[in-house]
Amino acid sequence: MVNLTGIQLAIGVLAVGATVSWIASRLVRIGGWQPPAHTGEGFELFRFADLLIASLAGPELLCGVTVAGVRRGELHAGWCLTLFLIAGGWAMLIGIIALELLSYGLYPGR
Repeated sequence: MVNLTGIQLAIGVLAVGATVSWIASRLVRIGGWQPPAHTGEGFELFRFADLLIASLAGPELLCGVTVAGVRRGELHAGWCLTLFLIAGGWAMLIGIIALELLSYGLYPGR
């Protein structure tokens, strides 16, 4: 038997995580954040703020890079599916954390 409540919960968590990721991505872009630039011998060191931004906005950024790679013809369907599944799982983790923080904010005595 199919557990529709579990499926609905998973879809809701995915939607919350994708929304949080999209909002975080847009806010940091409005604020003028740019990924650390590539120098000749390696990458610049990441600051803590860069890591925090990447952890929140990562699924949206990963989906954007995947779509751009498909448009340029650099990614095949298998890689595209894999990257979208990774972004979806990442968004679900963000959604779980966001819902837990919301739950603790609404019911602080629990």
